[in-house]
Amino acid sequence: MKPSGISRRDILRGFGVAGAFTILSGADAFTQEKVNKLNVRGGAIDVHHHHQPPALGVGAGGRVGRGPWTPEKTLEQMDKFGISVAILSMTQMGDVLYSGNGRMKDRVPSGAEKYLPNGLYAELRKWYFDIAHAAFPWPMAALRAFMPESQILFGTDYSPEPIESTANEIPGLKLPPEFMQKMGRGNAERLFPQFRV
Repeated sequence: MKPSGISRRDILRGFGVAGAFTILSGADAFTQEKVNKLNVRGGAIDVHHHHQPPALGVGAGGRVGRGPWTPEKTLEQMDKFGISVAILSMTQMGDVLYSGNGRMKDRVPSGAEKYLPNGLYAELRKWYFDIAHAAFPWPMAALRAFMPESQILFGTDYSPEPIESTANEIPGLKLPPEFMQKMGRGNAERLFPQFRV
C-alpha cells in the first residue's frame, strides 16, 4: 500500500533525483558548481548511468580498459560527450523490444484483459526505454517503429560500457533534429522537470 498523496511517478522521480546526486557522492563544491553550469547549457540527460563499485575494477563481464570508477572520471566523460545530468540506471534499454515484446504478448494470461483493456502493446508504449548501448541501426529501427518518440530517452550504460558505444553510433542513424532533441533532453525533462533549462 502506498502512502496517501504519493504517486508511483513521484516515487520514481525521487529515485531518479537520488541517483543523479548519488553519482556525485564525494564530489566537492567545485564539482557540483560545474555540473550546475553544464545543466544550464542544456546538454543531454543520461538516464542509464551506473556507479561501478571499486571492487569491480574493470567493466562488467571482466572487460578491461574501463579502469576504476570515480566521480571525477564520470564528470570527465560527461564533459567529453556533452552530458549535463547522469541519473543512475532507471530504465530498460530499447534493444529488448525487438525480441521481448512479442514474447510478453504470448505470455499474457487469459483474463488479463481487464488490466490491459487496449492490449499489452498499448501498455508497453506508455513505458520509457533508453538507447544505452543499443544505438545500432537494427535495435533503433525496432524501437522507433514500436515506441512513440515521447517515450525514448538517451542513455549510455556507462561505466560498464564506454559512452562511445552509444554516442558514436548516433550520427550514422541520421535522426531528425526534432527527435534528437526529444531523445537527448526533452523527454527526460518531462520526467524530471527539475533539470529543465
